[in-house]
Amino acid sequence: MLNRLERSASANGLTTFGAKSRSPGGLRHPDDRWSGAVTQLLALALALFLAVFLAVPGVQAAEQFSCAGDPLSAEVFQGAVDAAGIPNSNGGTVPGAFIVIRWRGISLQLPRTNNAGPPSYTDGRWWWQALDPDRPEFSQRRGEVEHYSCERTPQAIGAGTGEHAENG
Repeated sequence: MLNRLERSASANGLTTFGAKSRSPGGLRHPDDRWSGAVTQLLALALALFLAVFLAVPGVQAAEQFSCAGDPLSAEVFQGAVDAAGIPNSNGGTVPGAFIVIRWRGISLQLPRTNNAGPPSYTDGRWWWQALDPDRPEFSQRRGEVEHYSCERTPQAIGAGTGEHAENG
């Protein structure tokens, strides 16, 4: 009797437990009806997480400059700041923010100072401040202070990647 029931169930595509059988080599258990929905839900959650994570506020595109005749990129990050209502938040930044400068094969991460006025960044040796956004101040202290003349360059295709476009 049991043999006849098993043959009938098998002919209808059912297992002995009453669930539809999967094709050989299937990755899910035949009784797992929710695994497809769970997989889709996890994929959706991951996509939403990545969309939020990649759209982090406070990250600006790298600005392009020419300093002392060499290309320079400067990118401001807000950093980890827990205190709300910090009084010195000029220029949309607060202490805790930092700037990453790439110039002449070096990469500098300069923390924001707490000086009054427009944001300035220094590590004690290097200094960056954009009183005039088109001609920022950039210098380094090596015994004496060395100033580098900087001017904003037009944004090029590939800006921030180290590639430079020719204007023609």
